[in-house]
Amino acid sequence: MAAEIALYLHIPFCKVRCSYCAFNVIVGRDILMPDFVTALRREMRLVRAAAPDPLEAQTLYFGGGTPSLLSPEQINALIETARTDYALVPGAEITLEANPDDLTWEKLKGYRSAGVNRISIGVQSTAAHDLDLFRRTHDALAAERAVKLAKDAGIDSTSVDLIYGVPGQTLHTWASTLDEVLGWRPDHLSLYSLIVERGTWLGSAIRNHRIAPPDDDLAADMYALARGRLAAAGYAQYEIASFARPGHESRHNIHYWLNRPFLGMGPGAHGYAAGIRYSTLRSVPRYIERIMQGKTDDFPRSPAFAECEPIDRRTAMIETVFLGLRLVRDGLDLAAFEQRFSVSVGDVFGETVERLAAQGLIVLSPGRIHLAEHTYLVSNQVFSAFVTG
Repeated sequence: MAAEIALYLHIPFCKVRCSYCAFNVIVGRDILMPDFVTALRREMRLVRAAAPDPLEAQTLYFGGGTPSLLSPEQINALIETARTDYALVPGAEITLEANPDDLTWEKLKGYRSAGVNRISIGVQSTAAHDLDLFRRTHDALAAERAVKLAKDAGIDSTSVDLIYGVPGQTLHTWASTLDEVLGWRPDHLSLYSLIVERGTWLGSAIRNHRIAPPDDDLAADMYALARGRLAAAGYAQYEIASFARPGHESRHNIHYWLNRPFLGMGPGAHGYAAGIRYSTLRSVPRYIERIMQGKTDDFPRSPAFAECEPIDRRTAMIETVFLGLRLVRDGLDLAAFEQRFSVSVGDVFGETVERLAAQGLIVLSPGRIHLAEHTYLVSNQVFSAFVTG
């Protein structure tokens, strides 16, 4: 029987580096794109050839960076490699991240013909102040047009990313962004509290007191407001930061939250398979060179792997627990945990579960454990309890 996996392909190219971005991206080097696509297809084939067992990809996700900078023909070539080498299942969810100002009718029709059936659009905000602070190159009108074009082009599912807790953002401007985006009727929304990362322009500006830091209490109010607005608009919350109309949950991300194996390929990608967590080289030129010159028989690592770490059984159990708890609607499935590890959650974490339940931080129900609603924004405190015991 084939092993079920998810595929993540990292497309590192961007027009501009956003002020908050700490991801592995490269700006102004579009000339590398053809060689990059050739190398990425080769990496996919090399990793597959090294796999000891048949593989079956359930989902394919183009992340970045800005995957929508690639042409439909380039995306089609990568999807065909996934179909050929990874037995990409019929009806697989194929997601492409996009910036609003990259999306044209012709491009979207081309992506749809290639097999893309889900678009994740990085809107982030509709407020001019926020977009300027983020160094985004679109405005609210372009974002609305992109969502409409995706629907008209026949993309099955449209997702919108938004960021709250932004310096200078108010509860009123956040509510206006929510109301405007809900008026577009996307199928899915991901709401992220701003994380100020070291090595970013925004992080430097806050450390040097040029910009005020985010207000955590205000961010909590924004999250509560969003949960109420989205529920009233018919979006079910199924994960801490994720809301969807019925049938439009992200299958790829659920695969992550169930702690199932996935292969990450491309510069700076991360993966987890065969009991190993690994990452690839971040430099795009070095990545291309290593892939084109190298070979591998060391699944899941490719010739461009940078670091790897074996994941022992206890670590896998801990990660399965706290990733599963992120699924706020379904919670942690106790029977699935026991089937996977041949031991119950109670046997391994019984005292921790009892203590957290007594403190009102988790909720026990037949066959499942859920986070208590008031812990969603401080969930790391709950998760760390399973690490420390």
